[in-house]
Amino acid sequence: MPQRIPVRVDEGALLDRLGPDATRYDLTGASLIVGAAEIQIIADANDDPASSGVWSRDQFRLVGKIPADIDEALTGYRDVWSFDERRQRPVSIAIRVGVDCLLLGRAEFRHFGPGLYEFEFVEPLTSGVLEVVRPPVPDPVLPTSAWVDLVAARPQEALTLFVESWFARSRQPSINTSVEAVPAALAAFYRLAEERPGILGSHNYVHEPEPDRCGRGEAYISFACEVQGCWSWCCPRRPDTENGEHTVMLVRDDEALPEQEPLSRFLLQFVLHEATFIAPYLAQAIASADDIVPLLRSVLRDVPLRPFKAPLDPTTFLAGPGIVVALRTARERTAKPPSASAPSTAAPCALSGSSTSPGSDSMADAFPPPEEWDAAATGCRPTADHFRNEDFEPRLRRIFRSVVTDRIPTDERPPHSALLFRPESGPFASDREFASDFYNEIHHQGTSNAYTAQAVPMVAALASDERVPAGERASLTTLLFRIAAETDLLSADAWPRQHTQADPAAAARARAAVRRALPELVARWDTSSLDVRLALAALCAGFPEEPASLPLLERAGALAEDLHDSRPLSGFLRFARLTVTAPEEALHARVNELTVSYWRTSPCELPARQRAVHLLDQMLAWLRWKVLPNLTE
Repeated sequence: MPQRIPVRVDEGALLDRLGPDATRYDLTGASLIVGAAEIQIIADANDDPASSGVWSRDQFRLVGKIPADIDEALTGYRDVWSFDERRQRPVSIAIRVGVDCLLLGRAEFRHFGPGLYEFEFVEPLTSGVLEVVRPPVPDPVLPTSAWVDLVAARPQEALTLFVESWFARSRQPSINTSVEAVPAALAAFYRLAEERPGILGSHNYVHEPEPDRCGRGEAYISFACEVQGCWSWCCPRRPDTENGEHTVMLVRDDEALPEQEPLSRFLLQFVLHEATFIAPYLAQAIASADDIVPLLRSVLRDVPLRPFKAPLDPTTFLAGPGIVVALRTARERTAKPPSASAPSTAAPCALSGSSTSPGSDSMADAFPPPEEWDAAATGCRPTADHFRNEDFEPRLRRIFRSVVTDRIPTDERPPHSALLFRPESGPFASDREFASDFYNEIHHQGTSNAYTAQAVPMVAALASDERVPAGERASLTTLLFRIAAETDLLSADAWPRQHTQADPAAAARARAAVRRALPELVARWDTSSLDVRLALAALCAGFPEEPASLPLLERAGALAEDLHDSRPLSGFLRFARLTVTAPEEALHARVNELTVSYWRTSPCELPARQRAVHLLDQMLAWLRWKVLPNLTE
């Protein structure tokens, strides 16, 4: 089929077409014009990752902050529930070329992140058109790797040189460093961040100094944390080594373990690690160290630092002009791949790799941890008394512990139950913080581990016990649904590859465990609250072959009729039933109708039921956090 040739039009004519009441918003490299019936985006022709423009033959990126009242029209992702029609307005893309604009046609919203909206062209661009709307530019001057020479003797200078060549300037209010006795290296890092806030991190975060979390009192401060709060980093206010350095402690659960580099070099490691997540061009590889490391070292330089995050995920770095490589030694599972976000001044690239064996020439061998780092760990474990205070014991944790004590024999409790019984576990500031940690231990970032299947009976017992608040029973039932649907969800997100953190054997065992618990859960439909019933409907839709599933979904269909005044609720229940009863072709068509106008898409190559489960997961999350809290009795 011949491809359509874009039409040249006058920019004024494009604006007139939207009517006199259209509103214009100027963003980075583009104008967003919102009319009553459609939206027009007019962007400059460029090849700048920091600006709006055509990214590829399939994709357009809009950079900038969109006013909240326009978000719904542009994306449909506000308080809208779309089952039968497009709730967002159609979007057209035009590119300024000379005095005219080249009208590229329709584009569909696909994804958004902080200050970034991605659209997919309905008709991909030809190579000739791509050359015009994304014109070639001279090769940029890449950041040099001269800073590597300074790492050993002058780490602060090395950090400054790297940051100034990789991270763009940006305005941001000064970080509060009024806490007394902030180490000089950390104070210098904060000063750098005032002009280049990107170094504070997007995957992990450096934050303002806080009272420490490793049980050592006022002599320590916490200054950084993992993105989900799974661990944090702290250091002493004053030097604690013979050479006047500050030991950095990684604090996780009830342990505080020393990083292998002192604060001055740790901060450089932190920034290098973040660079592998925020560069506009990223790549990832999972391979044997014998295959990939010699190849990389033949063209790149070792950064002379001992492993970063050594207690959990030892990571070393290589560098070259405009490139940083993070090498992680895979243990039980491979590292999560990085994701692109903020652009850099010279558009460098980053490669994040996982090696399946460390190899004899690893950085860990080149820089063995000295004895003083082992000695520094002495006395860093918090005592049990530190967490026994009732202030650190959320009510939900006490309820969970009571239920598990009564219903799960001691010898059948999974390792995750330690979060309920160990006095050292915590502190937890709230029910929500405890629940988040508890669920994350069982099903970390949507993936099963070796013990998830063993935890399912405990989760099912909690989900069916009246002592647990109804809202939390819904969360537990939703957790069971996601455990059972893990393979479907990860396949849809990672197609055609296998998800890098997936453990298919563990996922299969966990799904089988949920199947065994299904009859007990289904039997509680009549006495369950609405939010639990929604999760049960999704759970049964994930087990179409089970005898208990179809009868429950028939009852869900009857409930949908009773809830006809609420399109989101009734529509969800009808779609859950459709997942089990509809023929393959009809279910594919229904999924396509829904995802083209609102929900996140899934590959058409997957089975229809698998795509439907992926869609149910999105719908259930939206109902629980956006719809149910706003219901009036």
